[in-house]
Amino acid sequence: MGYSGERHYVNKEIGQSLSVVLSGLTKCEAGHRTAPTIHRVYSIHFVLEGKGTYYVNGKAYPVERGQGFIIFPNHTVYYQADEKEPWEYIYADFCGIDDKNIVYYAGLDEENVVFSFEISDEIQKNLYAMYNACSNTKAYGYEATGYFLVVMSKLIESHSVHTKAKYISEHYIRRAVLYVESSDLQDISVTDMAKYVGIDRTYLYKIFKECLGTTPQKYLTEYRLERAKYMLQYTDLAIGEIAMEAGFYDSSHFVKRFIKRYDISPLKYRERCIRNS
Repeated sequence: MGYSGERHYVNKEIGQSLSVVLSGLTKCEAGHRTAPTIHRVYSIHFVLEGKGTYYVNGKAYPVERGQGFIIFPNHTVYYQADEKEPWEYIYADFCGIDDKNIVYYAGLDEENVVFSFEISDEIQKNLYAMYNACSNTKAYGYEATGYFLVVMSKLIESHSVHTKAKYISEHYIRRAVLYVESSDLQDISVTDMAKYVGIDRTYLYKIFKECLGTTPQKYLTEYRLERAKYMLQYTDLAIGEIAMEAGFYDSSHFVKRFIKRYDISPLKYRERCIRNS
């Protein structure tokens, strides 16, 4: 069969603003793959063990223990367990007038379909309680939805903290970039950038790597090379003067950096610009 699991359909009250309509617990065999399916409501999966891959909109998303994925309504999706470490997950299908809101506040959208969550005793307890509560026909789904909301509130809280931290990081980066763009490149260093922003070099390095995928030093060098490139094209300054203006105190070092970055020497680049103009 490829997997073992049960699903519980909820006997819910009509008109609830948000409700879990189905919950399941699945333990897959190695490599088990679901058939392509179109979901009519939101479905969210929490991976408790193992790993696998989620496929949607032509993209493949690796998902492992401590991560999950969301399925949006009317999307054709399928997912496959890993060959060596097949996954085990609890899922919930939910709908209601608040379904879009809770997905939005958890930081999920069609470009961000995978999330991380803390595998704590509390989270697992509430996930299993949600799953088991779905078979309680007397509660009209309110009990299952209650546990579901507790779990989702943890995702929302985590996203809120992450978003705030990201906002602060981006604020510092904007200030650092503005400082570079408005400064004399001959007299600027990474230490100067950090001092202007009001943080230490280590933290500046960290946020540059997280947000821009590069280091402050590499960013500064790249900016200097771009400025030199501009001056080669639009000024008559000698190459040695351009190197100095861009913050390279050694002309030979500048030439080596330029060739490594653009695969052409500064002189040949200037000649090419003149020919093209």
